Amino acid sequence: MKQYILFICTAVVIMALVIIGAQYQLKSDELELSRTQTKTAENVYLLKESGGRLSVFREGESLPMLTTDTLVRDLPLRDREKLKSGFEVTGDKSLRAALEDYCS
Repeated sequence: MKQYILFICTAVVIMALVIIGAQYQLKSDELELSRTQTKTAENVYLLKESGGRLSVFREGESLPMLTTDTLVRDLPLRDREKLKSGFEVTGDKSLRAALEDYCS
């Protein structure tokens, strides 16, 4: 009888460890997926004229996150037309490059 109870207790402990291990693995996989999605998701910005100056908007926002000192009227006609309607830039590196082009 003691052996039977010992066997049952051992089986319960093993099953509990398997269940805990499986839950830990699922959470670990979810965390890794979240990290991967964060790394691959890039910000989208809109470069547009606002108050006569080149401004940067975050996607879907109506207020600029950055307004530069660059006056749109001083830019070439093609750039002024492009900025009048605005255009999207994807990623921080692309945003930096665009700002360097327009503001230098």
